[in-house]
Order: sequence, then structure tokens, then C-alpha cells
Amino acid sequence: MGRACRKLNVIWCSGLLFLVLIVVKIKCHPQCLDSRPPFKGTGLTFCSQYQDYGCCTSQDDVQLKERYDRIQQLIPPENQQIWTDCSEYAKTFVCQECSPYAAHIFDAEQTTKDIVVKPRAFPGLCKNYCSTFYQKCKDFVKYYMDEAGSGYMEEALRLTEALSSQMEFCTNGTKLIDNDYCFPELLTNPILNGNITIEKVTQEGCLCLEPMSTVFYRNPIFLKHANDSSKRMFVGEQIGLVHIMYPDGRVLEEPFLDLTYDIKTTSSKGDERGMLGMAFHPNYINNGLFYIYYSTHISDYEQIQSGADHKIRIEEFKVRDDNPNSVNTSYSRVILEVYEPYWNHNGGEILFGDDGRTEYSIPPDNPFVNDIRALPEVYAYEFGKGRIVCGDVGQSAREEIDLIEKGANYGWKKMEGTAPYCSACKYASGGNVTAPIWDYPHSFGKSVTGGHFYRGCQSPNLQGYYIYGDFMSGRLFRLLHHANNDTWTNKELKMCASNVCVPPLVNDYATSIISFGEDEKASTAPPSLHPPVMTTPPPVPTTTQRQVSMSYETFLKLIRQWMARISPNFGNENTVFRIANVKP
Repeated sequence: MGRACRKLNVIWCSGLLFLVLIVVKIKCHPQCLDSRPPFKGTGLTFCSQYQDYGCCTSQDDVQLKERYDRIQQLIPPENQQIWTDCSEYAKTFVCQECSPYAAHIFDAEQTTKDIVVKPRAFPGLCKNYCSTFYQKCKDFVKYYMDEAGSGYMEEALRLTEALSSQMEFCTNGTKLIDNDYCFPELLTNPILNGNITIEKVTQEGCLCLEPMSTVFYRNPIFLKHANDSSKRMFVGEQIGLVHIMYPDGRVLEEPFLDLTYDIKTTSSKGDERGMLGMAFHPNYINNGLFYIYYSTHISDYEQIQSGADHKIRIEEFKVRDDNPNSVNTSYSRVILEVYEPYWNHNGGEILFGDDGRTEYSIPPDNPFVNDIRALPEVYAYEFGKGRIVCGDVGQSAREEIDLIEKGANYGWKKMEGTAPYCSACKYASGGNVTAPIWDYPHSFGKSVTGGHFYRGCQSPNLQGYYIYGDFMSGRLFRLLHHANNDTWTNKELKMCASNVCVPPLVNDYATSIISFGEDEKASTAPPSLHPPVMTTPPPVPTTTQRQVSMSYETFLKLIRQWMARISPNFGNENTVFRIANVKP
């Protein structure tokens, strides 16, 4: 269940800030009990409501029907009225394991004081629904928990004690860590279904947006520039395509890069694998080199040896000498590969620091080069003129913003932001914990999306602010560092009213914020505007992938990296907005 930084960002020069948004209304953060994204099932006859989109195979469906039958058999003949009254509840509850939100409904990401525990057996119920259930079927709970077995004795005891009163049972007994996911209101919860209303105000600091493109992208993960004075912006789609867009919104018909055959992803909502990041070499204008960070396939042999789901790869590419808008398909070089255990919590950014280093080996002054408890390539950043800030996605309670420093330890899994998470868990490599510069609870948002420091000229009131957002709540924020006392203050950015945002400026946007980007002048922006029809990424062929060679020594190194990572000692379619104006 590890966490990952959605974006790492650094100060550049002045210009525009772009905001990458998913415009379609999708169900946010679906996740199965095994941490995988939901999928289209086949042959579900018992929990058939989740066949089109859920977490169960036909075999799972059969096993849930068998559980349902066992619950009935546990009820003695003299109490069969309980089954008559409660059999529909029984089916509803066991079928929640097929729900796209199963991981949340059963608190699969919860902890106790000491350890990360398994999912609960009894689903989290919303208060009104729970009250109706209690009045009719409170005696049914015993048989439901008896079927769950001895592994859930502690939960069964807690629920039995809570049954003493309706208030206790529905307030504490079935309450989730994040009650936005309680059943059945999660089905209509606006935060989870993309029906969030954007607040518009007329006050200092409100925001207007300028639509930049009417081209619809499928989950645009990044928007980059090459710093080559061409004014081109490079928009990367999760499925593995990179497109070239100009400031006037024109998009070239042919993609700059096509890695769809190498990318590991699916059309399932919630699959966080795919193309994840892009960086241009600081000397790109002369050498034409750039780097792509993406999820890729593993062989059956690698899967058996590592137990991984896939691996991430950083690969070097080069632009064609005779065409700056196309990649040289005859050249590529793998820089790094690392096995990854899960479909979810994949994300991040690659970039070059401003220390002038462009080597691809492990720097000799990395903080963990001589530390046997850690991998020598663990991120290091020499603090210089710029700052790297990371939006670090939380687990079940808090989202955090971290200032990346050389050798810093941010505390996962002992800490989730500023809150304790698992007191018995070990730190990544020991040492003191570096606190986040800002964190917030899930009442404000559930999935932070890191952004950029604004250094543009079009919105002087944002100068020096770190602009970021939240994927789930759709909120935008600005974070400011106060050098005199080394503190940070945070404020929500709200849209201006319609009398301020005069066309072509707009005051509305799709609320699923997945990324931010910059043009050559470093203005910040989000891709998305007009809600298009939902389409799904094409299936990923496995027969025409590029052949990337790997020596046996490299393969052994990957296995060692994998073992170190799992050791207890280590831890859509869219268009583009430009932030155009901030009311003085």
C-alpha cells in the first residue's frame, strides 16, 4: 500500500502555469481489496450488479454465494425469521467485496496503534442506513461475524458490545476511517462522483482561467517545454503518447512519441500505471536528449522471481536530426528499472536539478551510498538556488507537501503527514524524521496533486506561491514560504465570479486535477475544459513491444533492489487551461 509522490517540481523562470485536469465525471479513487483497480467482470450471477465495473471474477462470485449460504445455515431453525428479514442485507454486505470501492468500504488501509491490520469483515454503513438495519436486523450481526471466522474475533467482540444501543452501533461500530465511503451514500457522494460545485467569489486573490486547447486528451499526465525557444509544449497521455501543442492551442496531428506498445496499463478506472513523467536534458537544444518515466511489462520469469506486478523504467530518447517534432526511433537507452508491487500509487516526476549534474550513475555523495540499510540510488538533491517540492499522496487520513532535502526521511510508515500511522513500523532507513512543510486532513481533499512555484508575469499576485491542488476534492491551493521565520502558510484559491471572468476567460473547470505544467516562460496551467465523451485507452499489445536488452547482472540487481524495497527496514480526456488573471 506504499505511497508515491504525484509530482516533483522545481522553480524555473517566468511565464504561464498550466493545470492538467480530467474533465469527465469519473468515480474517484476506486480500489479493490487487493489494491488493484476495478475491472469488467464476466460470468457474475450472484453479485451481478458489479459485472460491468467491480472487483470480482466469476470465481470470486461463486465464493461469495457460498459465504451467503453458510450464513443462512448458521441461523438455527427457530430463528429463521432473522433470515427472512435480513437475507437481502446479507447479500448486499457480502457483495460489497465486489464494489469498486471495496478497499474503502472495508477499511483496508486502516491501522491500529502498532500494526497495519487486515480489512474488516463488516462493511462501513452510513448512519441512516445503519439505523434502519439495526432496528430490523441487529440479531443478524452475530451470524454474519460467526461466518467470518476466528480471524475476526476482535471485530466480532467490538460489534457485539456496540449492539447494546443503536447510537453506539451506528456511530462507532460500523464507522469508517473516512466516512465519505460509507455504504450506500458513497454511490451518490459528490466528491466520489465528480459532481463537485466550484465556489465562485468576488474577492482578493480569486482566479480566472483561459482555455488553451480544444483537443481532448486521455488522462494527460504532464505538460512540459524543452526550453529551446520553440514555444512548443509537450503533453503526455497516460497510455503512452506525447503530443506537441503550441500556445495558440494548435496540436500537431502526429504524436512526438508513441510508447503505447511498451506501456503497462489498462482501460480500468483507477489503474495508475502508464506513462508517468518526462524530462528534457538541460542541453537538449544541442544534444536532443530527453527522458521518459513509465510503467512497463515484465516477463513471466521476472514475475515468478520478483513477485512484482510490473516495473518502472526511465529511458533516454533522442529527437530526430531532420525533424524536431519527431523522435529518432532507432535510438534509446535504459537508465533505470525497478520492480513495483502494486497497480496503485504509481506516479511521480523526473527532472534535472539546477546543480549542473547530468550524469546517470549514482553520485558519490548520495546520502546512502555507504548505508547497507538503504539503496545507494535513493534520491538525493543538493540544495542550491532552486527548491524541489513534492505533493505526497496520503494513505487514509492526511495529504502532505514535502520539501525535498538531501538524505531526508519523511517518516512513512510511522507517520502519515504529521499524524502517527503505524508505531511498530520501521522508518525507511532510521534517523530523524523531516516533517512536511504542509499537510491537510481528508476533510479538505483525499489525493494531493503537487504543482509548481509560480514565477510568471500574468498573475503578479501569485508570484512566489507554490500552486497545487487535490484530485478528489478539486480544490486549488497556494502555499507561501516566509523566509524570515522559515514557515509556510496555505490558502485556498477560488474562482472569480462571472462578472470578473469575462470571456474568453472562464471561471469553471473539471475538478479532477491530475497534474500541473509550465510553458517556456514558466507560467503554470492545468489541461482540461470541455467535457468530452468518455473513451478508454486501447488494449496494450504484447507481441510488438520494443526489445530492451538486459544483462543477467542487471536482472540480479533488479531482484536485489526489489528485496530491499520490500524489506521491513524500507519503506479522460482533457484540454488545457492557462491561469490568466488573479483579481487584485
